[in-house]
Amino acid sequence: MISSKLQYRPSIDGLRALAVIAVFLFHIDHRLMPGGFVGVDIFLVISGYLISSIIYHDLNLQKFSLRNFYGKRLRRIQPALWTVVVSSFVVALILFLPSDLRFFANSVRSVLSFTTNFFFAREVDYFNPVSEEYPLLHIWSLAVEEQFYFLWPLLFIFLFRLKLKFRFHVALIGAIILASFLIPEILLRQGFNQKLIYYMLPSRMGELALGGILGIWHQEKPSWLKHQSHCSSHLLSLLGIVLIFVSLFAFNQRTLFPGLAALVPCLGAVALIGSGPDSWINRILSFRWFVFIGTISYSLYLWHYPVLAFLRYVDQTGVPQFLAAIGITFLLATWSKFKIEDKYKRVSLSFAKSIVSFWLKPAALLLIAVVITYDSRGLPQRYFASVGDIGNDLDQFYKSYCHQQTLASCVIGDKQQKPQTLLIGDSHAGHFMPFWDLVGQAHSFSLHAISGSSCAPVFEIFEKDTDFCRQQKTWFRNHYQEFKVVILGARWESFFTINSDSKNETEETFLKALEQTLSALRQEKIQVIVMAQVPGFQDREYEFALRKKYFFLGLFTGSNEREIRLPFNPKIDQVNAKLRSYFGTHSDISIFDPVSKLQEFRNRLPYRELGMAYKDGNHLNEGGSRELAKAYLVDQKRLVLDLPEDFFRLSGAKARGRFF
Repeated sequence: MISSKLQYRPSIDGLRALAVIAVFLFHIDHRLMPGGFVGVDIFLVISGYLISSIIYHDLNLQKFSLRNFYGKRLRRIQPALWTVVVSSFVVALILFLPSDLRFFANSVRSVLSFTTNFFFAREVDYFNPVSEEYPLLHIWSLAVEEQFYFLWPLLFIFLFRLKLKFRFHVALIGAIILASFLIPEILLRQGFNQKLIYYMLPSRMGELALGGILGIWHQEKPSWLKHQSHCSSHLLSLLGIVLIFVSLFAFNQRTLFPGLAALVPCLGAVALIGSGPDSWINRILSFRWFVFIGTISYSLYLWHYPVLAFLRYVDQTGVPQFLAAIGITFLLATWSKFKIEDKYKRVSLSFAKSIVSFWLKPAALLLIAVVITYDSRGLPQRYFASVGDIGNDLDQFYKSYCHQQTLASCVIGDKQQKPQTLLIGDSHAGHFMPFWDLVGQAHSFSLHAISGSSCAPVFEIFEKDTDFCRQQKTWFRNHYQEFKVVILGARWESFFTINSDSKNETEETFLKALEQTLSALRQEKIQVIVMAQVPGFQDREYEFALRKKYFFLGLFTGSNEREIRLPFNPKIDQVNAKLRSYFGTHSDISIFDPVSKLQEFRNRLPYRELGMAYKDGNHLNEGGSRELAKAYLVDQKRLVLDLPEDFFRLSGAKARGRFF
């Protein structure tokens, strides 16, 4: 027997409130509720229950229409979503640096096509701290629901046209549930791409289908709820809340998830819904404030993540900031619920007009904004002249030089001269290319420069080396005899053990390879210069310093930037001390530490005269590297003193005049 009317249950809104509060607390600070991410799974069970109830009810009464169903979904979901996306775009235009704005624009593009889960599956781990600054990351779950809304009614229509009995409906949905929980579990245990599994509909279909099977059971067997004993109802609700709270506090980011672990909160939600509106826990969930939060839960979910993301983007956060975020989110959600959701939910439009009004038009306008933003490389034109050299501070890594680009034809310095000097190594050799370019021009000698990311300046090829690094090392081994001077640059902290007398396996392997390389260079009487590692900062601290420099489009940038001091990473000085200790036993090897020798330059870091000196927490940017060279070239005696005595002669230098 099919019930003639779908009844509203306040306790389901209360369960929604529990789910959204869990997610919100998790996103504020994982320690508050380590498993709060399962709130999304509870939402999916509720959605599956309600949508399946509606579809099954209408199909049984032969009044179900795909056009009406899709039209209602558009009117229910899209207006509030567009409001959040447009608002986030406006704030991002004000706050985000060009590269970040470009990434944000790409995420907006995925929202337009309901593929946000695919986009973030390619780009970022949900539990990566960096993801906390992506305002639209949470839309992945909405994309999963939208994909479900498209497919689920088609399945039900197929089942009804086959005129299968109810038990076959249950059996098929049960098979979907079983596969959806078991297959991700097996794949995760075999080391399959966790990001892909986490974000994709097949891994979440079982959660939606669990709610769905309960929804059609309640439609087909409505008397089941009425005949349920009070005792069993209360016990079922207690079991449900226990399962949910176990997952909220026992699960964490290391839990193998989704997979079988997702069954815990999902079965908890099913037990609560299935226990009926009069069970103990559902009576509590029907309290006025739980119901209110549940009614605004969709808007609350939409707004909470952008508010937190923009807050985190601007600066480090603490209790006052998070309290402010909670207040702002609830205000926006309440406004959005009553002024946006309710307004458009009641609008009566045909399916075609709903498509045009609630998808095509807003999507087209946003797509134009996305294309302009992306093609302009993040709209750097937004910034005012007062912010300085934005191109150098924010552009790609040494686009004017050869980092990770070529092996045979990268010559810097005075290109009219034949290179007698080779600069080689990883990105920490690459960030010295602008430095040596100016020094070479000033003294009329050239250098052959090669650098590849994470590529140690040795002959031996390691298992983890990239294809480019393997080519670079092969070239080095075949061509080193053509040079009289070899300059080695690397992020030495990657290879040396600090605060320990013993060597780890990585250091042992590297030092063995380095000794073999130095031995070959020594046999050819090649002068070796080792570039010391530049001072480093914690990446997050540097990011915030950079963002403060461009805060609110540069309107609030001023003289106070020189007062923002960042603490140097003490590990770098220890690394350089170890370098000196290790190479101090080699009389034919020199350590060149230009940043530490120029105290005035070091004292200004991370800033330079016209902007930022670094591209991140440990690499000089092009402007910083060039300014370092200019500081040396103003004082030629300092430069000559800090380099080996016969460096210029071996390099083929023809002049030592002043640069300016």
